[in-house]
Amino acid sequence: MKLQLPHPALRHFHLLLTMESTKMIVLSIVAACLDYCNSLLYHMSIDNLWKFQVTQNALARAVCQAARTSSATKLCRTLHWLPVKQRTDYKLTVLTYKARQSESPSYLASLISDYAPSHSLRSSGKLLLSTAHLWSSGDPAFYKYP
Repeated sequence: MKLQLPHPALRHFHLLLTMESTKMIVLSIVAACLDYCNSLLYHMSIDNLWKFQVTQNALARAVCQAARTSSATKLCRTLHWLPVKQRTDYKLTVLTYKARQSESPSYLASLISDYAPSHSLRSSGKLLLSTAHLWSSGDPAFYKYP
């Protein structure tokens, strides 16, 4: 998977922009690409996720006008950006929460069900979700099997 990024262009006119305006441009253009179909990234291989992480790291360096050798982890923390894996988990958690609170389309809510054990367990009193619709590696997180 190859992403086309505007960060080389950012380096050309970074002197004309403040860090906040550069951050806004990157978030509006590139973060949208990284967040697109997060459910597809959920079970992606570590190698493919790393490609997205490298992209995010390059963007953090471009926004902060840092050298290529500077720590991208520290820059991402400064920008309040989660690592790609955590970002994907967070976005899916928010989507699940919204589906449970009826803030999303009904077809998503129909894929989520409460955990109901067949007999009494210590976990019975907790608000857990069922894993009845488990997916295999590479399937989207909200994929309904026929």
